[in-house]
Amino acid sequence: MTESELRRKVATWLDSYLGCAEGSAKHREILSIFNNSRLCTRYTMTVNDAWCATAVSAAFIACGLTSIFPCVECSCNNMITKAKNAGIWIENDAYIPKVGDVILYDWQDNGVGDNMGSSDHVGIVYSVSGNSFVVIEGNYSNTVKKKETLLLIRDVFVALSHRNILQKQHLLLRLHLLPLPNLQLLLQQN
Repeated sequence: MTESELRRKVATWLDSYLGCAEGSAKHREILSIFNNSRLCTRYTMTVNDAWCATAVSAAFIACGLTSIFPCVECSCNNMITKAKNAGIWIENDAYIPKVGDVILYDWQDNGVGDNMGSSDHVGIVYSVSGNSFVVIEGNYSNTVKKKETLLLIRDVFVALSHRNILQKQHLLLRLHLLPLPNLQLLLQQN
């Protein structure tokens, strides 16, 4: 598989759960994929928990891509810690998102300077077109939904240096999936 196909695979997997409501059989399936992987042993998810990070993690688990996304977690903030430890926390004000990128949000960020706050939500970039991109997210109004976000200026999609985005959403970081040492191996195997 190519890099583009691997990125699309993760977004497409989560898209297969579009409309999945909290507490439904499909929601329980996402939780089961996450819990049964045993890649996050500090907590077992239940139907009563916030599950955005779990949905993103389950997509990478189900697609067999945890070696290029070593951030499997049920907590957005712990996902950030793992990203930093894995060396995939990247700051780049000029970055344009790619399908399969993972973004975390901090709803309380004021858009001035580096964001040092906590992350509130996470999703996977589903598509990019011109000055906008679509993110697919678990636990968005208690379901799996897509949301379009506009890139208002060139440096809106960033890792640590924040700018205002449509609906006052602020990106906390972008976890860059590539390049990682295991990617070439995965490309050869697929």
